[in-house]
Amino acid sequence: MESDQYDEQARKGAKLEGVRFHDLRHHFGSRLAELGIPDRTIMELMGHTDPRMVARYSHLRPEHLARVVEGL
Repeated sequence: MESDQYDEQARKGAKLEGVRFHDLRHHFGSRLAELGIPDRTIMELMGHTDPRMVARYSHLRPEHLARVVEGL
């Protein structure tokens, strides 16, 4: 069975149809960033060698940004 078939089977089994494996990488990087994990640590955990990839994979949610501002 090809990798794409395994991915599709896993998504269906987990009821995550419409979610790509790559989406999970973005989610992981984003949640680490929101927790205040240092960029270098995120880089290591995600297997990146270029610090610019942290910015590419870390997306801060508007709710998170609003909580930060409220904390001021």
